[in-house]
Parts: sequence; structure tokens; C-alpha cells
Amino acid sequence: MSDDWGPPVAPDDPSRRLTIVHPDDPGLEHLGVVDGNYTVLVTAQDTAGRYALMDMLIPPGGGPPLHRHDFEEMFHVLEGEVVFTFRGENRSSARE
Repeated sequence: MSDDWGPPVAPDDPSRRLTIVHPDDPGLEHLGVVDGNYTVLVTAQDTAGRYALMDMLIPPGGGPPLHRHDFEEMFHVLEGEVVFTFRGENRSSARE
């Protein structure tokens, strides 16, 4: 393996803080959007714009219409299947 990766850990940024969230916290924001239920767990404001996290419960056949973002997005599917359209190609989260 190459040593071009730099140091294993970047210097600490003391302005960063630890964010801990519990999904059952009654103070979290819950949204009803496009027939799904969304819970905002971590906002971009919580992480200086580096990251956001949402819990989504979407019924079969539900979900948002085709759209795009100018930022990265990740999904962790716990149950069921999600179909993504990326550059005109449909891809499924189902394991083959």
C-alpha cells in the first residue's frame, strides 16, 4: 500500500463537537412529505454543513419524485427495496 495517503489522522479541529442523537427523542422534527414520514436526526447546522441524517419510513411505491442534489447522499436500507435513478439508469437496492 502506498504512503501517499498522508498522516493517518488529521490534526484535531477544536471547534468540532460530538453529536449524539436518539431516534426516539420527542424533541426531533418529524415531517410528513410525499406520503412518507421523515425524522430529522442530525441537521447540517449540527455538523457545520458537513453532514445531515434523516430517518425515513416510506410505504411501498412511495417516495419523492425524480430530483437531484448538489451534494452527496447516502441511503442505508433496513427493510424493503429502494429504486434509484442515476443519470437515467434505474438501480435497485435489492441484493441479487
